[in-house]
Amino acid sequence: MKTVLHYLRPRLGIMSVGLLIKFFGTVAELLLPWMLSVILDEAVPAGALGGILFWGGLMVLCAAAALGGNVIANRLACSTSRDVTRRLRHDLFARVMQLSCAQEDAFTTPSLISRLTSDTYNVHQMVDRMQRLGVRAPILLVGGIALTLSLEPVLTLVLIATLPLLGLVVWFVSTRGIRLYTRTQLALDALVRRAQESMAGIRVIHALSKGGYERARFDEANARAVNCDQRAGFLMNVTNPAMNLLLNTGLTVVIVLGAYRVNAGLAQPGSIIAFLSYFTIILNALMMVSRLFVMYSKGAASGRRIAEVLAAPADLAPQNIPPVQEDAFLRFDHVSFSYDKVKDTLSDVSFSLKRGQTLGIIGPTGSGKTTILWLLLRFYDPDSGAVRLNGRDVRSIPPEVLHSKFGVVFQNDFLYADEIGENIDFGRGISPEQTA
Repeated sequence: MKTVLHYLRPRLGIMSVGLLIKFFGTVAELLLPWMLSVILDEAVPAGALGGILFWGGLMVLCAAAALGGNVIANRLACSTSRDVTRRLRHDLFARVMQLSCAQEDAFTTPSLISRLTSDTYNVHQMVDRMQRLGVRAPILLVGGIALTLSLEPVLTLVLIATLPLLGLVVWFVSTRGIRLYTRTQLALDALVRRAQESMAGIRVIHALSKGGYERARFDEANARAVNCDQRAGFLMNVTNPAMNLLLNTGLTVVIVLGAYRVNAGLAQPGSIIAFLSYFTIILNALMMVSRLFVMYSKGAASGRRIAEVLAAPADLAPQNIPPVQEDAFLRFDHVSFSYDKVKDTLSDVSFSLKRGQTLGIIGPTGSGKTTILWLLLRFYDPDSGAVRLNGRDVRSIPPEVLHSKFGVVFQNDFLYADEIGENIDFGRGISPEQTA
Protein backbone atom coordinates (compact mmCIF):
# COMPACT_ATOMS: atom_id res chain seq x y z
CA MET A 1 0.00 0.00 0.00
CA LYS A 2 2.96 2.36 0.44
CA THR A 3 3.40 2.40 -3.33
CA VAL A 4 -0.24 3.34 -3.92
CA LEU A 5 -0.10 6.02 -1.22
CA HIS A 6 2.98 7.48 -2.90
CA TYR A 7 1.00 7.97 -6.11
CA LEU A 8 -1.97 9.38 -4.21
CA ARG A 9 0.08 12.07 -2.46
CA PRO A 10 0.07 14.61 -5.36
CA ARG A 11 -3.73 14.34 -5.49
CA LEU A 12 -4.33 14.91 -1.78
CA GLY A 13 -5.69 18.44 -2.35
CA ILE A 14 -8.37 17.37 -4.83
CA MET A 15 -9.10 14.28 -2.77
CA SER A 16 -9.62 16.44 0.33
CA VAL A 17 -12.09 18.66 -1.54
CA GLY A 18 -13.96 15.62 -2.81
CA LEU A 19 -14.06 14.00 0.62
CA LEU A 20 -15.29 17.26 2.19
CA ILE A 21 -18.10 17.52 -0.37
CA LYS A 22 -18.92 13.85 0.20
CA PHE A 23 -19.00 14.48 3.96
CA PHE A 24 -21.55 17.30 3.78
CA GLY A 25 -23.64 15.46 1.20
CA THR A 26 -23.76 12.36 3.40
CA VAL A 27 -24.63 14.37 6.52
CA ALA A 28 -27.50 15.99 4.60
CA GLU A 29 -28.75 12.56 3.60
CA LEU A 30 -28.44 11.36 7.17
CA LEU A 31 -30.77 14.13 8.46
CA LEU A 32 -33.73 13.08 6.30
CA PRO A 33 -35.23 10.39 8.62
CA TRP A 34 -34.86 12.68 11.63
CA MET A 35 -36.77 15.46 9.82
CA LEU A 36 -39.46 12.95 8.90
CA SER A 37 -39.87 11.99 12.58
CA VAL A 38 -40.29 15.68 13.49
CA ILE A 39 -43.06 16.03 10.88
CA LEU A 40 -44.88 12.87 12.03
CA ASP A 41 -44.52 13.35 15.79
CA GLU A 42 -44.81 17.14 16.12
CA ALA A 43 -46.14 18.95 13.06
CA VAL A 44 -48.86 16.46 12.02
CA PRO A 45 -50.44 15.91 15.48
CA ALA A 46 -50.50 19.70 16.01
CA GLY A 47 -52.02 20.28 12.56
CA ALA A 48 -49.28 22.82 11.82
CA LEU A 49 -49.33 23.11 8.04
CA GLY A 50 -46.55 25.68 8.12
CA GLY A 51 -44.35 23.32 10.10
CA ILE A 52 -45.07 20.51 7.67
CA LEU A 53 -44.15 22.70 4.69
CA PHE A 54 -41.07 24.04 6.45
CA TRP A 55 -39.65 20.64 7.37
CA GLY A 56 -40.75 19.18 4.06
CA GLY A 57 -38.91 21.96 2.23
CA LEU A 58 -35.80 21.27 4.31
CA MET A 59 -36.07 17.59 3.38
CA VAL A 60 -36.16 18.53 -0.33
CA LEU A 61 -33.14 20.80 0.06
CA CYS A 62 -31.18 18.15 1.98
CA ALA A 63 -32.06 15.52 -0.63
CA ALA A 64 -30.87 17.86 -3.40
CA ALA A 65 -27.67 18.65 -1.46
CA ALA A 66 -27.03 14.94 -0.91
CA LEU A 67 -27.57 14.19 -4.60
CA GLY A 68 -25.41 17.05 -5.85
CA GLY A 69 -22.65 16.45 -3.30
CA ASN A 70 -22.42 12.75 -4.08
CA VAL A 71 -22.38 13.35 -7.85
CA ILE A 72 -19.61 15.97 -7.63
CA ALA A 73 -17.57 13.92 -5.16
CA ASN A 74 -17.91 10.78 -7.29
CA ARG A 75 -16.71 12.63 -10.37
CA LEU A 76 -13.67 13.90 -8.46
CA ALA A 77 -13.01 10.37 -7.20
CA CYS A 78 -13.23 9.05 -10.74
CA SER A 79 -10.74 11.63 -12.05
CA THR A 80 -8.33 10.92 -9.18
CA SER A 81 -8.39 7.14 -9.65
CA ARG A 82 -8.01 7.60 -13.41
CA ASP A 83 -4.96 9.88 -13.11
CA VAL A 84 -3.31 7.79 -10.39
CA THR A 85 -3.74 4.59 -12.38
CA ARG A 86 -2.41 6.23 -15.53
CA ARG A 87 0.76 7.38 -13.73
CA LEU A 88 1.15 4.03 -12.00
CA ARG A 89 0.75 2.07 -15.25
CA HIS A 90 3.17 4.41 -17.06
CA ASP A 91 5.85 4.05 -14.37
CA LEU A 92 5.30 0.29 -14.17
CA PHE A 93 5.75 -0.06 -17.94
CA ALA A 94 8.85 2.15 -17.84
CA ARG A 95 10.30 -0.02 -15.05
CA VAL A 96 9.52 -3.19 -16.98
CA MET A 97 11.47 -1.78 -19.93
CA GLN A 98 14.48 -1.28 -17.63
CA LEU A 99 14.46 -4.78 -16.16
CA SER A 100 17.39 -6.99 -16.95
CA CYS A 101 16.71 -10.19 -18.85
CA ALA A 102 17.42 -12.12 -15.65
CA GLN A 103 14.79 -10.11 -13.77
CA GLU A 104 12.31 -10.55 -16.60
CA ASP A 105 12.94 -14.29 -16.50
CA ALA A 106 12.30 -14.27 -12.75
CA PHE A 107 9.02 -12.35 -13.02
CA THR A 108 8.06 -14.05 -16.33
CA THR A 109 6.53 -12.14 -19.23
CA PRO A 110 2.93 -13.31 -18.57
CA SER A 111 3.17 -12.13 -14.97
CA LEU A 112 4.44 -8.71 -16.06
CA ILE A 113 1.56 -8.44 -18.56
CA SER A 114 -0.90 -9.39 -15.82
CA ARG A 115 0.54 -6.79 -13.46
CA LEU A 116 0.25 -4.11 -16.15
CA THR A 117 -3.39 -4.99 -16.86
CA SER A 118 -5.44 -6.77 -14.21
CA ASP A 119 -3.36 -5.63 -11.21
CA THR A 120 -3.47 -1.96 -12.18
CA TYR A 121 -7.22 -2.34 -12.78
CA ASN A 122 -7.68 -3.74 -9.26
CA VAL A 123 -5.73 -0.81 -7.83
CA HIS A 124 -7.90 1.58 -9.87
CA GLN A 125 -11.06 0.02 -8.45
CA MET A 126 -9.70 0.18 -4.91
CA VAL A 127 -8.72 3.86 -5.14
CA ASP A 128 -12.07 4.75 -6.72
CA ARG A 129 -14.23 2.84 -4.22
CA MET A 130 -12.23 3.99 -1.21
CA GLN A 131 -12.99 7.60 -2.13
CA ARG A 132 -16.63 6.95 -2.92
CA LEU A 133 -17.45 4.71 0.03
CA GLY A 134 -14.58 5.36 2.42
CA VAL A 135 -16.21 8.53 3.78
CA ARG A 136 -19.85 7.79 3.09
CA ALA A 137 -19.99 4.40 4.81
CA PRO A 138 -18.39 5.43 8.16
CA ILE A 139 -20.49 8.60 8.37
CA LEU A 140 -23.70 6.72 7.69
CA LEU A 141 -22.69 4.02 10.16
CA VAL A 142 -21.49 6.22 13.03
CA GLY A 143 -23.98 9.03 12.38
CA GLY A 144 -26.85 6.57 12.08
CA ILE A 145 -25.99 4.95 15.39
CA ALA A 146 -25.65 8.38 17.08
CA LEU A 147 -29.06 9.55 15.81
CA THR A 148 -30.76 6.28 16.76
CA LEU A 149 -29.35 6.70 20.26
CA SER A 150 -30.99 10.13 20.47
CA LEU A 151 -34.29 8.74 19.12
CA GLU A 152 -34.56 5.36 20.86
CA PRO A 153 -31.68 4.44 23.18
CA VAL A 154 -33.29 1.14 24.21
CA LEU A 155 -33.74 -0.09 20.62
CA THR A 156 -30.26 1.09 19.67
CA LEU A 157 -28.79 -1.38 22.16
CA VAL A 158 -30.14 -4.18 19.97
CA LEU A 159 -28.25 -2.74 16.99
CA ILE A 160 -25.05 -2.21 18.96
CA ALA A 161 -25.15 -5.81 20.19
CA THR A 162 -24.79 -7.06 16.61
CA LEU A 163 -21.78 -4.88 15.74
CA PRO A 164 -19.06 -7.04 17.42
CA LEU A 165 -20.31 -10.08 15.51
CA LEU A 166 -20.31 -8.10 12.27
CA GLY A 167 -16.80 -6.83 12.96
CA LEU A 168 -15.63 -10.39 13.58
CA VAL A 169 -17.03 -11.49 10.19
CA VAL A 170 -15.32 -8.62 8.36
CA TRP A 171 -11.99 -9.23 10.12
CA PHE A 172 -12.08 -12.96 9.37
CA VAL A 173 -12.84 -12.39 5.69
CA SER A 174 -10.40 -9.53 5.06
CA THR A 175 -7.37 -11.20 6.70
CA ARG A 176 -7.72 -14.20 4.40
CA GLY A 177 -8.89 -12.37 1.31
CA ILE A 178 -5.54 -10.77 0.42
CA ARG A 179 -3.78 -14.13 0.46
CA LEU A 180 -6.46 -15.78 -1.69
CA TYR A 181 -6.49 -12.97 -4.24
CA THR A 182 -2.68 -13.15 -4.49
CA ARG A 183 -3.03 -16.83 -5.39
CA THR A 184 -5.71 -15.92 -7.91
CA GLN A 185 -3.39 -13.44 -9.65
CA LEU A 186 -0.62 -16.06 -9.78
CA ALA A 187 -3.05 -18.50 -11.39
CA LEU A 188 -3.97 -15.81 -13.93
CA ASP A 189 -0.26 -15.35 -14.67
CA ALA A 190 -0.03 -19.06 -15.49
CA LEU A 191 -3.14 -18.82 -17.67
CA VAL A 192 -1.71 -15.89 -19.63
CA ARG A 193 1.58 -17.74 -20.05
CA ARG A 194 -0.20 -20.81 -21.37
CA ALA A 195 -2.21 -18.73 -23.87
CA GLN A 196 0.87 -16.76 -24.94
CA GLU A 197 2.91 -19.89 -25.57
CA SER A 198 0.11 -21.51 -27.56
CA MET A 199 -0.37 -18.40 -29.70
CA ALA A 200 3.36 -18.05 -30.35
CA GLY A 201 3.65 -21.70 -31.38
CA ILE A 202 0.37 -21.96 -33.26
CA ARG A 203 2.05 -23.06 -36.53
CA VAL A 204 3.97 -25.85 -34.81
CA ILE A 205 0.81 -26.96 -33.01
CA HIS A 206 -1.12 -27.17 -36.29
CA ALA A 207 1.74 -28.88 -38.10
CA LEU A 208 1.98 -31.60 -35.45
CA SER A 209 -1.82 -31.87 -34.96
CA LYS A 210 -1.48 -31.06 -31.26
CA GLY A 211 -4.52 -28.80 -30.99
CA GLY A 212 -6.33 -31.17 -28.66
CA TYR A 213 -3.27 -31.53 -26.44
CA GLU A 214 -2.86 -27.75 -26.15
CA ARG A 215 -6.56 -27.29 -25.41
CA ALA A 216 -6.26 -29.79 -22.57
CA ARG A 217 -3.29 -27.91 -21.14
CA PHE A 218 -5.14 -24.59 -21.43
CA ASP A 219 -8.23 -26.10 -19.79
CA GLU A 220 -6.07 -27.26 -16.90
CA ALA A 221 -4.63 -23.78 -16.36
CA ASN A 222 -8.07 -22.23 -16.83
CA ALA A 223 -9.62 -24.60 -14.28
CA ARG A 224 -6.87 -23.76 -11.79
CA ALA A 225 -7.50 -20.02 -12.21
CA VAL A 226 -11.27 -20.49 -11.90
CA ASN A 227 -10.82 -22.62 -8.78
CA CYS A 228 -8.64 -19.96 -7.11
CA ASP A 229 -11.12 -17.23 -8.03
CA GLN A 230 -14.03 -19.32 -6.75
CA ARG A 231 -12.30 -19.90 -3.43
CA ALA A 232 -11.60 -16.19 -3.02
CA GLY A 233 -15.12 -15.27 -4.17
CA PHE A 234 -16.71 -17.84 -1.87
CA LEU A 235 -14.88 -16.39 1.12
CA MET A 236 -15.80 -12.83 0.20
CA ASN A 237 -19.41 -13.76 -0.51
CA VAL A 238 -19.76 -14.99 3.08
CA THR A 239 -19.77 -11.37 4.22
CA ASN A 240 -23.10 -10.17 2.80
CA PRO A 241 -25.22 -13.19 3.85
CA ALA A 242 -23.72 -13.15 7.34
CA MET A 243 -24.39 -9.44 7.71
CA ASN A 244 -27.88 -9.81 6.33
CA LEU A 245 -28.64 -12.59 8.80
CA LEU A 246 -27.37 -10.66 11.80
CA LEU A 247 -28.94 -7.33 10.84
CA ASN A 248 -32.28 -8.76 9.76
CA THR A 249 -32.45 -10.65 13.03
CA GLY A 250 -31.75 -7.39 14.82
CA LEU A 251 -34.32 -5.60 12.66
CA THR A 252 -36.97 -8.17 13.60
CA VAL A 253 -36.22 -7.70 17.29
CA VAL A 254 -36.37 -3.90 16.84
CA ILE A 255 -39.78 -4.06 15.14
CA VAL A 256 -41.22 -6.26 17.88
CA LEU A 257 -39.80 -4.15 20.70
CA GLY A 258 -40.79 -0.94 18.92
CA ALA A 259 -44.39 -2.13 18.63
CA TYR A 260 -44.50 -2.88 22.35
CA ARG A 261 -43.00 0.50 23.21
CA VAL A 262 -45.48 2.40 21.01
CA ASN A 263 -48.36 0.39 22.46
CA ALA A 264 -47.14 1.18 25.99
CA GLY A 265 -46.79 4.89 25.18
CA LEU A 266 -43.01 4.83 25.63
CA ALA A 267 -42.22 5.84 22.01
CA GLN A 268 -43.77 7.86 19.18
CA PRO A 269 -44.67 6.24 15.85
CA GLY A 270 -42.57 8.78 13.95
CA SER A 271 -39.52 7.94 16.03
CA ILE A 272 -39.98 4.24 15.31
CA ILE A 273 -40.33 4.92 11.56
CA ALA A 274 -37.21 7.10 11.63
CA PHE A 275 -35.41 4.42 13.64
CA LEU A 276 -36.27 1.79 11.04
CA SER A 277 -35.02 4.12 8.30
CA TYR A 278 -31.76 4.59 10.15
CA PHE A 279 -31.52 0.86 10.67
CA THR A 280 -31.77 0.41 6.90
CA ILE A 281 -29.15 3.13 6.37
CA ILE A 282 -26.83 1.41 8.84
CA LEU A 283 -27.42 -1.91 7.08
CA ASN A 284 -26.47 -0.35 3.73
CA ALA A 285 -23.43 1.29 5.33
CA LEU A 286 -22.24 -2.06 6.63
CA MET A 287 -22.73 -3.56 3.18
CA MET A 288 -20.57 -0.73 1.82
CA VAL A 289 -17.92 -1.56 4.41
CA SER A 290 -17.97 -5.21 3.32
CA ARG A 291 -17.55 -4.17 -0.33
CA LEU A 292 -14.68 -1.92 0.71
CA PHE A 293 -12.91 -4.86 2.31
CA VAL A 294 -13.40 -6.91 -0.85
CA MET A 295 -11.96 -4.13 -3.03
CA TYR A 296 -9.16 -3.52 -0.53
CA SER A 297 -8.23 -7.20 -0.51
CA LYS A 298 -7.96 -7.24 -4.31
CA GLY A 299 -6.23 -3.86 -4.52
CA ALA A 300 -3.74 -4.59 -1.73
CA ALA A 301 -2.78 -7.93 -3.29
CA SER A 302 -2.32 -6.27 -6.68
CA GLY A 303 -0.49 -3.30 -5.13
CA ARG A 304 2.07 -5.65 -3.59
CA ARG A 305 2.68 -7.32 -6.96
CA ILE A 306 3.14 -3.94 -8.65
CA ALA A 307 5.46 -2.77 -5.86
CA GLU A 308 7.67 -5.84 -6.41
CA VAL A 309 8.38 -4.71 -9.96
CA LEU A 310 8.80 -1.02 -9.12
CA ALA A 311 11.19 -1.89 -6.29
CA ALA A 312 13.29 -4.28 -8.38
CA PRO A 313 16.94 -3.16 -8.21
CA ALA A 314 18.67 -1.77 -11.27
CA ASP A 315 20.65 -4.90 -12.19
CA LEU A 316 22.29 -3.42 -15.26
CA ALA A 317 23.45 -0.12 -13.78
CA PRO A 318 27.05 0.69 -14.85
CA GLN A 319 29.62 -0.59 -12.35
CA ASN A 320 32.86 1.07 -11.40
CA ILE A 321 35.32 -1.40 -12.92
CA PRO A 322 38.70 0.05 -13.97
CA PRO A 323 39.79 -0.63 -17.59
CA VAL A 324 42.79 -2.78 -18.42
CA GLN A 325 45.48 -2.39 -21.08
CA GLU A 326 45.35 -5.14 -23.72
CA ASP A 327 45.83 -5.62 -27.45
CA ALA A 328 42.50 -7.35 -28.05
CA PHE A 329 39.47 -5.26 -28.98
CA LEU A 330 37.01 -7.90 -27.73
CA ARG A 331 37.86 -10.46 -25.07
CA PHE A 332 35.90 -13.15 -23.22
CA ASP A 333 38.05 -13.89 -20.17
CA HIS A 334 37.22 -17.23 -18.48
CA VAL A 335 33.46 -16.57 -18.70
CA SER A 336 30.99 -18.97 -17.11
CA PHE A 337 27.23 -18.46 -17.12
CA SER A 338 24.06 -20.36 -16.22
CA TYR A 339 20.45 -19.30 -16.71
CA ASP A 340 19.14 -21.42 -13.87
CA LYS A 341 22.28 -21.22 -11.71
CA VAL A 342 22.36 -25.02 -11.61
CA LYS A 343 23.98 -26.18 -14.87
CA ASP A 344 26.40 -24.00 -16.82
CA THR A 345 25.39 -22.94 -20.32
CA LEU A 346 28.90 -21.55 -20.80
CA SER A 347 31.83 -22.90 -18.81
CA ASP A 348 35.23 -21.16 -18.69
CA VAL A 349 34.95 -19.66 -22.20
CA SER A 350 37.90 -17.54 -23.35
CA PHE A 351 38.68 -15.95 -26.70
CA SER A 352 39.82 -12.61 -28.05
CA LEU A 353 39.52 -10.62 -31.28
CA LYS A 354 41.62 -7.73 -32.56
CA ARG A 355 40.21 -5.00 -34.74
CA GLY A 356 39.34 -6.29 -38.20
CA GLN A 357 39.29 -9.93 -37.16
CA THR A 358 36.18 -12.08 -37.48
CA LEU A 359 34.99 -15.13 -35.57
CA GLY A 360 32.34 -17.66 -36.52
CA ILE A 361 30.77 -19.82 -33.82
CA ILE A 362 28.92 -22.98 -34.78
CA GLY A 363 27.23 -25.62 -32.68
CA PRO A 364 23.94 -27.39 -32.03
CA THR A 365 20.89 -25.76 -30.48
CA GLY A 366 21.51 -24.96 -26.83
CA SER A 367 25.29 -24.93 -27.10
CA GLY A 368 25.52 -21.26 -26.04
CA LYS A 369 25.91 -19.33 -29.30
CA THR A 370 23.10 -16.87 -28.52
CA THR A 371 24.19 -16.70 -24.88
CA ILE A 372 27.56 -15.32 -25.98
CA LEU A 373 25.71 -12.54 -27.84
CA TRP A 374 23.50 -11.83 -24.81
CA LEU A 375 26.58 -11.47 -22.59
CA LEU A 376 28.31 -9.25 -25.14
CA LEU A 377 25.29 -6.92 -25.24
CA ARG A 378 25.00 -7.23 -21.45
CA PHE A 379 21.50 -8.59 -21.45
CA TYR A 380 22.88 -10.83 -18.73
CA ASP A 381 25.98 -10.60 -16.55
CA PRO A 382 28.38 -13.57 -16.38
CA ASP A 383 28.49 -15.65 -13.21
CA SER A 384 32.28 -15.50 -13.33
CA GLY A 385 34.91 -14.05 -15.62
CA ALA A 386 34.62 -10.87 -17.65
CA VAL A 387 33.65 -9.59 -21.10
CA ARG A 388 35.77 -6.64 -22.14
CA LEU A 389 35.47 -4.26 -25.09
CA ASN A 390 38.62 -2.29 -25.90
CA GLY A 391 39.85 -2.98 -22.37
CA ARG A 392 36.62 -1.86 -20.67
CA ASP A 393 34.43 -4.37 -18.90
CA VAL A 394 30.97 -4.21 -20.52
CA ARG A 395 29.51 -3.93 -17.00
CA SER A 396 31.16 -0.50 -16.70
CA ILE A 397 29.74 0.85 -19.99
CA PRO A 398 26.31 2.60 -19.94
CA PRO A 399 23.76 0.48 -21.86
CA GLU A 400 22.99 3.16 -24.45
CA VAL A 401 26.71 3.59 -25.20
CA LEU A 402 27.35 -0.16 -25.32
CA HIS A 403 24.41 -0.96 -27.60
CA SER A 404 25.31 1.86 -30.01
CA LYS A 405 28.51 -0.02 -30.84
CA PHE A 406 26.70 -3.02 -32.31
CA GLY A 407 24.50 -3.88 -35.24
CA VAL A 408 22.52 -7.02 -34.49
CA VAL A 409 20.32 -9.28 -36.60
CA PHE A 410 18.44 -11.63 -34.29
CA GLN A 411 17.42 -15.15 -35.24
CA ASN A 412 13.73 -14.41 -34.61
CA ASP A 413 12.02 -11.60 -36.54
CA PHE A 414 9.63 -9.26 -34.75
CA LEU A 415 7.41 -6.53 -36.17
CA TYR A 416 5.24 -4.10 -34.22
CA ALA A 417 1.60 -3.76 -35.23
CA ASP A 418 2.32 -0.59 -37.19
CA GLU A 419 3.36 0.57 -40.64
CA ILE A 420 6.54 -0.85 -42.20
CA GLY A 421 8.12 2.60 -42.16
CA GLU A 422 7.48 2.96 -38.43
CA ASN A 423 9.11 -0.43 -37.81
CA ILE A 424 12.17 0.67 -39.79
CA ASP A 425 12.31 4.05 -38.08
CA PHE A 426 11.73 2.67 -34.55
CA GLY A 427 11.81 6.12 -32.99
CA ARG A 428 15.06 7.24 -34.67
CA GLY A 429 13.50 10.09 -36.68
CA ILE A 430 14.42 8.70 -40.09
CA SER A 431 12.90 10.58 -43.06
CA PRO A 432 10.32 8.86 -45.29
CA GLU A 433 12.85 8.94 -48.17
CA GLN A 434 15.36 6.97 -46.10
CA THR A 435 12.81 4.34 -45.08
CA ALA A 436 11.61 3.86 -48.68
